[in-house]
Amino acid sequence: MLHHLLGTLGIVDALDEQRFPYRLVKTGKYVCFSHSQTCVAVALSDMHPIGIDVETQAIDWRVAKRFYHADDVRQLQRLPIDKRAMVSLWLWQIKESFIKIHQYTLAQGLGVHYANLVAALIAISDEPTTPVSITLDSHTVHLAHTPSITVVYKIAH
Repeated sequence: MLHHLLGTLGIVDALDEQRFPYRLVKTGKYVCFSHSQTCVAVALSDMHPIGIDVETQAIDWRVAKRFYHADDVRQLQRLPIDKRAMVSLWLWQIKESFIKIHQYTLAQGLGVHYANLVAALIAISDEPTTPVSITLDSHTVHLAHTPSITVVYKIAH
């Protein structure tokens, strides 16, 4: 998939698999991969590490309660089950993307609390098919819902 993307973009390069986050050998572009049972994705960034997640499976509520920050869990448990499942999946995708950017362990990354993120996701959950961008710290989070894809990248200064 990476070779196809590079060919489409006219880039002749190779993946340096020896360091994280992944980078291309010649150009130094950052590379991130994601896959789920039904989807595979690759993302490139010129300047900063990038995170992408294409998780399509619902996040088991017991898993969310075990790994998410206590404040996230409190906000999520107040939601109706269907909305909680949607917001919990988006939260997982965003946190998984940040894990890839910052090289956190899974437990570290899922436990990070981003103030107001769950509230923002709840607010947009009424229109779940509309692509959304959220600024979070110095990063932009893009949620595209068909298929469910999240991309996180650092805002260039």
